[in-house]
Parts: sequence; structure tokens; C-alpha cells
Amino acid sequence: MRGFKILLALILLCHHQLLHSQSISKYNIIWDSQSKNSGESMPVGGHDVGCNVWVENGSVYLYFGRSNNFDENNALLKSGRIKLDFSPNPFHDVRQELKLENGLIDITGSNHELSASLRIWVEVDRPAIHIELTSNKPISGQAEYQYWRFEKKPVITRWVVPSFIDYPGNDIYWYADSVKNSQNKIIFYHQNNNDDLVIDKEIIQQDILHLKDSLWNPLKDFVFGGMMSGKNLITGKKGDGSYIGTHYKSSALVTKNPSTIFNLDILMHSGYYKSSKEWEKSATKIASAKTDTKSLFKTHQNFWKHFWEQSYIFINNDKANPSDSIWQVGRNYTIFRYQMACNAQGEYPTKFNGGLFTYDPALINNAFASDNPDFRAWGGGVMTAQNQRLLYWPLLKTGDFKTMPQQFDFYRRSLKNAELRTKDYWGHGGACFTDQMNQAGIVSGREFGWNRPKDYERGLQYTPYHEYYFTSQLEFSFMILEYYRYSGNDIGPYIPFIKSAIKFFDEHYRFRAKQNFGTEFSSDGKYIFYPCMALETYTGHVKNPSDVITALNVLTKRLQQLPLKYISSKEKEYYSAMASRLPEIPLRERNGHKTIAPAEQWDKIINMEIPQLYPVFPWSVYGLGKPNLQLAIDTWNYGVDNANQKDYISWHQDAIFCARMGLTDEAATITVKKLKNAGRRFPTFWGPGHDWVPDHNWGGSGSIGLQEMLIQTTDDRIFLFPSWPKAWDVSFKLMAPNNTIVEATYKNGKVEKLSVLPAERMKDVVLMNQ
Repeated sequence: MRGFKILLALILLCHHQLLHSQSISKYNIIWDSQSKNSGESMPVGGHDVGCNVWVENGSVYLYFGRSNNFDENNALLKSGRIKLDFSPNPFHDVRQELKLENGLIDITGSNHELSASLRIWVEVDRPAIHIELTSNKPISGQAEYQYWRFEKKPVITRWVVPSFIDYPGNDIYWYADSVKNSQNKIIFYHQNNNDDLVIDKEIIQQDILHLKDSLWNPLKDFVFGGMMSGKNLITGKKGDGSYIGTHYKSSALVTKNPSTIFNLDILMHSGYYKSSKEWEKSATKIASAKTDTKSLFKTHQNFWKHFWEQSYIFINNDKANPSDSIWQVGRNYTIFRYQMACNAQGEYPTKFNGGLFTYDPALINNAFASDNPDFRAWGGGVMTAQNQRLLYWPLLKTGDFKTMPQQFDFYRRSLKNAELRTKDYWGHGGACFTDQMNQAGIVSGREFGWNRPKDYERGLQYTPYHEYYFTSQLEFSFMILEYYRYSGNDIGPYIPFIKSAIKFFDEHYRFRAKQNFGTEFSSDGKYIFYPCMALETYTGHVKNPSDVITALNVLTKRLQQLPLKYISSKEKEYYSAMASRLPEIPLRERNGHKTIAPAEQWDKIINMEIPQLYPVFPWSVYGLGKPNLQLAIDTWNYGVDNANQKDYISWHQDAIFCARMGLTDEAATITVKKLKNAGRRFPTFWGPGHDWVPDHNWGGSGSIGLQEMLIQTTDDRIFLFPSWPKAWDVSFKLMAPNNTIVEATYKNGKVEKLSVLPAERMKDVVLMNQ
């Protein structure tokens, strides 16, 4: 009998996994015709590699790149483009499918009696791309590696290297890649020119040249590239051509003999090397190591199987209708999560302005038609922290904890640089991380101001959008603490950053108060956060912004709750004293209603954010199950100053705010606008919005809003379906704090299934909207 029960349990488990796989496969993207150009490409990736794949005029194309391909200008470069041609050509009638459940793209083609199937996938443990074709008859093939950085050229449009916007000189160049054929391999790499690094220019601009020997420069000695090879492939001809206005050169591999099998492998490699020979020696050693492709593919399959079983949201999947915008919400949420997972093991975080999947800029904005495929608005290495955060908040509830540290490491690696700058500029401790900062912890040249007045204060950014804006470092500190609360994983490596981020606000605003008012605190012993900013929006003589006060209030209290291995008793006393000196969140009356004010005072409104609702998200001071919810709701209804502060595109957080306040109809309406099809061939290539295509902070903010509609937590309570429309059927599996897994099915306005692990957490569940 016991054996029968075990067998039955295994059958039920397999049945559940089968149904789950079928649900994911409903979200696969299938095209039954060729694409017009790269703007109709499909993403595939793994490890830290992303590829755009499309079939055009019978040729299979592939853009590819890594999340760490940063050149001298700190532009995030593509590794190149592959063009595959076959003779006779089977790709006349074409079917292209993104198989989410398998993490790969399948392209099948036929031409009369000839047929072929081509599979493209990227390893999860190495930056390696595999292209595998089988055909029913022997065919010949050519793999052409195309590259457009073949000579030194001036940079025309500064948006691709935004640090150089307003730079007074003309000495900004693209430097050439090196490409060569060697033993039936194509070797390609980019070696950064140490004599012309943008960070070195910024160090001079920002008057810290005397610190240069102590500052870490991640661009120095950096070499990135790869090798392309395959069985039955030999080196072919070199060539050149033009694609969407960009001239390129090429090297090719061709089949030695016609065959029914065509395999192409691209292994990428990067690192710090004094010479290109050292890089090539290292890359060749890695490439020559024996590997079992079948075993690698099995590992690949297991990764994606676990990934999809770990978390999901399926909306109206029993009545799947691709033209239904509500069904699209669940499908596009899923695809965006997949796009983030393509950089699951990257050293650097996924960029908000396109991630790994940008393509030719002329297809997005004709103003950039003269730029090459490396273009993305807002650049590569400069991290716009206010946008980046939205990509990583959703990973808490999906349980993608292995990916989140890549964003935290951005701050960990550059902490010393940020602290050195702070000490040099203002003579006090702590780290000053600005919003527009490169991976070295140095301010972007544009925001620091190439044409700043000579008497302008050292250290300050010469831009009204960022002059006194340092708040993002507090939000990422909170994200790390939430990561710990959800996962229990060690955050020891990031505690110094959190401490330093908060120390900056303590010491800097005591310094400012003494400078401006002759005393470190107000008459009632409180901090005076002046001059400050409320996000990028409220500027000009800003005093005590609500987002800054809320952030420090939450962080100082949360740090006191950490174990002694992270925060000593003496440090807890320090944070307690800080908390006691924080002013109250400012309030104001609007249309007869008490609302949260952006700040105690300000002069101008220059952007479209709503900092007065940041106490709702991310800081969770107001919301369901918390005091004064009506104050937050009235702030949403009456406390916004300009109509354009409410929107659904790009980084706007309106759906998140509404979901956290229990405003179901508004949250649902905005989420549908946010996560419906993008209007491009690939449904999650949103944008450009305020940024670029695909706009990843568009998908990130939409994902957070959808998750908050399903599950929210206050203290130990887990609120389920707090802002969920009764007409939407859904099955989901999401994380709650303390390694809690919640899996539920909601149909016809009722909960049909509910599972909570560990089981003792079921007592904390509060079912809503029943």
C-alpha cells in the first residue's frame, strides 16, 4: 500500500509538472513568416549572453553580446552579428518559435522537398552560444561573422556615450576590434585603449586626479571577445557590406563538405590582460577544453525547468486568447522574466535601457540613423539607478535570489572610490553614490558638467536633475535588506555599503546645516535635509523631502533589527539616535484633504515622478494593513501637482502605488496598459518611452505592480489577492518573506487551491477579495 501511495504521488507530481510545462508553452512566441529586419527579432540568451534572432530574405541573423562588454567610452558593445546562409536554402517557408520552457529558439524551414530545423541556445554556466541545424538532405552552409568596428572612427552621436554629452573636445573615438582567422576559427576581441579611457577623463574633470592611483578603473586592461568554430567548418572568404546604413566587414566559416548536420559554436571570453596575446592564450585554452554538448544541453534544460517551476503567474490560461490584453499581461510578465534570466549569471546587472536585446537604432528613431547597432540612449556603463532598481525589485517575489547580487555588487565594487570622493570633496565620511554614476563610482561626465562654472562647488553635479540627488543608494540598501528578509542569504559583503550610504546622509547634512545655519541640527534637535531634492522632480531650495525622511526612517529601524554579526550593539545605538533626529514626514492640505507633501519646501517641478508616494513604494510605510492608509489614497487622488506625473509608460509606478493601496480597478487598468503587447513584432520590446527599446524598466515596474496585486506582506501577515479583479482567473507561485512559498489558484472570484510552505505560515495568510 505504501508503495502504491508513493507511485501515486509521483504520478500526480509528474502530472503537475506536465500541466505546468503546458502552461508555459502557451506563452511561446511563434512566427510563421520571415522578418523584415532586426527590429522584428526574437530574444534568446543565458549566463550573461543575449542574442537577437531573425530570418530575413532566407538568411538567419543573430546579434549577440554580453552584459560586461564595456569599451574605452564605457559604451556597452555588441560582440557582433552572425549571418547564416545555406545552399540549397531550406529557409523559404519559415516557422520561428521561442520555446520558453526550454530556453531556446527553434527555426524550421522548407523549400519544396528540402527541410531543415535549426536550434539556437545559450549555455547557463558558460558564455557560449550553440547553433545546431539538421536537414533531410545534405546542404552546404556559411557562417559569416560581421563587425562594424573595423577602424578608428569619431563618435558622432553622444547619446551612445552620454558621459561625453557637452564634452568640449572632438577627441572621442570608436576604436577598432581585432578579427582574425586561425586554424579554422574566427577570433574576435576588443582590447580597451588604456590611453583613452573615459573614466580617466572624468577623474580629471572632477578634480580628483590626485586620487587616481587609489581609484579602481574597471575599463583599464579590459579585453572582451570570443571564438567561433564548428565541426566540418573551415575558414572562408572575407567580405564587406552594409546593413541598415552601417558598413561592416566580415570573415566567414564554410562547410568543408555538404552535410545534413551543421553546428556552430561561439564561446565568449573576457578579463583583464596586459596584452591581447594573454587574452588569446586564455581564450584558446578555455575553447580547447573537452566538452560534451549533450551534457551541456541537459544542464541547460534543467536550469530552465527549475526556473519555470520556481515561480509563475498564469492569467486566464484556461481560455487563452492572444488578442486579449488581460491574457497578454500574464504572458508578457512571463517573457520579461525570461529576458531578465538571460543575464542570470552576469557580473554586471541588466541595463534598463535595452538589456541585452537592443538592435539597429534607425528602426526606433530615425534621428539616430547614422549610428551603429551598439547605440542605446542613456548609454551603457552609466547606471541610472532610479531606473535600474525597477528591474531588480520583482526578483524578490520570483525567488531569483542568485541574480540579485549582480546589482548589489555594482555598489560593493566601487564603494572605496565613492568614499574617497566624498572625503576629498566634503571632508566627512560615508559614500556618495549619485544617480548617474559609472561602475567605478565616478559621476557621469555629462551630469558633473563639462562646462561647469569654475567657482561651482567641487563634488556637486552641475545639472538641475541631480545636483543634490543621492537617494538611490538608500533604496538599494533597502533592497539588500529585503533580499535578506526574503531569502535569508548572507549579506555580509554588502553591509559596508549600507552603513556607508546612511553615514553619508548623517554626516553630509550635519555638515550642510552647519554650513548654512551655523548649527548641525534644527532648534528641536532634528536633521535639516537642505539643500536636497525630492527625486529628480522637485528642485530648488528643497528642504526635508518626504522620500529621504521615509528612507532613513525605515533603514535606521531595520538595521537595528539585524543580527549582531552584521550590526554591533554600538552601531544599533547610533542608528537609534539617527532615527530619533529625523523630522516628521511633511504633510499639506490639497482640495480639503490631508496629503503627503513632496517636501517642506521647493521652488520648481522639472520631472514627472511622485516622490510623495514613495512612502507607499518602495518604503512600505503606508499601505494595506498599515496605519493612515487614507492619507496615502488622498495623496494619490489629490496630492499630485501636475497631470504628467501620472502615467503608465516606462518607469512610472502608478500601478504599484494603486495595488499597494488596494485600489483594484485603477491598478488593473494601469497594469493592462503597462503589460499589454508593445506594438512591435516581439510583444515585450516596449518603448522607447522615456528610455530605449526594449525598455526594461517598463517591464520591471509592470511586473512589480502585477505581483503587488496578488500578494503583499505587512509584518508577518500575507495578504493574498489584495488588489485582484474578480473577473481575472489566475494561478501563481510567488515568494513571501522568510523563504515562504505561496502557490494559489483563483477562479470565478474564489480561491480554489492554496499551498503555503512552510506549512506553519498558513496561519499568517489573509485572503482578500473573496
